[in-house]
Order: sequence, then structure tokens, then C-alpha cells
Amino acid sequence: MENQKRNLYIGGGLVLIGLLNLLVNMDFIYLEPKFIAATLFLTVASFLFVRFRQKKQLPILIIAAILTFIGSAILLEGVFDVDGSAVGVLFLWGLSALFAYGYLRDDRRWGFVIPAGILFTLGLMVLIELMPDFDDALLGGLFFLGIAGTFGYLYVIRDDVNKLDWAKYPALILACFSEIGRAHV
Repeated sequence: MENQKRNLYIGGGLVLIGLLNLLVNMDFIYLEPKFIAATLFLTVASFLFVRFRQKKQLPILIIAAILTFIGSAILLEGVFDVDGSAVGVLFLWGLSALFAYGYLRDDRRWGFVIPAGILFTLGLMVLIELMPDFDDALLGGLFFLGIAGTFGYLYVIRDDVNKLDWAKYPALILACFSEIGRAHV
């Protein structure tokens, strides 16, 4: 039954693609090629997200996320003319959200918090750099402060299972680096 349902969706999608192609070829509608490419990436990603919900295999989720990011970037930059740096922020924050999701699904995998925090910090740095009249010299301090916050969070979530008392040391050291970087600029 599941195969029949899936085949029906695939067949319906192919018929829809054929109809759109016919309308474009007959000059009834115009579709931007970038819009078509973005739609294809996002459609395949949607199919893979559904597949992930059924199979619960992490590689499927990773491929779906990558295709979502690519389709979104094409759509935002090519169709809606969004600045490339803003798309980069969304990309970094999307990757950060994936790692955060990995941690939220199983809080014993605290190692996912570190790349989530680093990617979020990098995205924040790019976003702040887009602001006019921002002093670029402060970005180094912001980077160290963001990473210190990540390790500080690890220290806060420590418990009997996750023995993360050690996280206070990198958090304090990196927080000091952020102040030193800001003071000497």
C-alpha cells in the first residue's frame, strides 16, 4: 500500500512537471530558471524529509538539509535578490540548528552543542558585520565570547550522566581572550 501511495505521488509530480513544461514552451507562463532549480532542490529535500521520518536514518536527514540549504540559497539570492552574506548567515544558522536538533533528540550527545555554538557565533558575526558603522576590530572578541558561551552552556547542563565540570575552564579562558582581544584593539 505504501509503494502505491508513493508511486501515485511521484506520478502526480511528473504530470505536474510535464504540464508546467508545456505551459512554458507554449509561452503561456514564464518561469525563471533559478526558480525552477530552487523548486527542484526543495522538492527533493521535502521527499527526503518524509523518508527520514519513516526510516530514521541520519544520512537521509543530512542530505535533505543540504538540499534545503542549496534550494533556499538559490531562491533567496537568485529570485528574491537577497544579499549573499545574509544567505550565508541563514546557512550557518541552519547548520547550527541541525546540530542543536541532534542534541535535543538525545541530551547524552552533548558534543553536538559545540559545533552548534560555533556555527551560531559565526553566523552572528557575519550578521553584525553587515551592519553599517560597526567596528570590525570587535569581531575577534565577539568570536571568543560566543565560544565561551558555548562552553559555559555545557557547564550549565552538566549532570550525573554528562560529567561536564571541565567545561568551565575553556569557558573562562575564552571569555578572558574576548576581553583581551577587545582591550588591545
